[in-house]
Amino acid sequence: MTGMPVVRQCSGMRICRFRMRKGKRLRSVLTMIDRLSNIADDLSNSIEAITVRPKSPSVTDAELAVLQLLWKNEAMTVRALTQQLYPPETSSGVATVQKLLQRLEVKHLVVRDRNHHAHHFSASVSQSEFAGEQLSDMARKLSEGSLAPLLVHLFESNQLTPSELADIRRLLDGHQQSSSREGSS
Repeated sequence: MTGMPVVRQCSGMRICRFRMRKGKRLRSVLTMIDRLSNIADDLSNSIEAITVRPKSPSVTDAELAVLQLLWKNEAMTVRALTQQLYPPETSSGVATVQKLLQRLEVKHLVVRDRNHHAHHFSASVSQSEFAGEQLSDMARKLSEGSLAPLLVHLFESNQLTPSELADIRRLLDGHQQSSSREGSS
């Protein structure tokens, strides 16, 4: 058996350790297999994020802070997130950010790009989509699915700026116009 590689496989298709007695070709094949495995993992995670993500997972304040940075910056590394969230960068800050990202991955709110030396993370849901899901969930819990009490509270509490009120007015006018066109067709 001289010249044969000793290969041990661990979780999934990742190659954990190998010992070669001859040839660089095997090393390049094993590297390609590992890269293909990473691509397959990324595809699997992306498909899960699209199809399996629950409608409105709850998030902690710390997880929300990570999501807000990802919404602003699109894709970031653990180090970049740590520098923003926990300056100065410490090992405990890095560990905290890694744990938060793991939780957000499990909730399918974040996806990991393994195609770089330092993995890049990005939000798998837009800020407006997430906010809408959270508001719908809140409405289900508090008022049997109706958003009206939440909207009434926003108007009565005077928390909306004039520009926000103008945006809401435009949305309502646009909705009324499209509803009246559908009714007359």
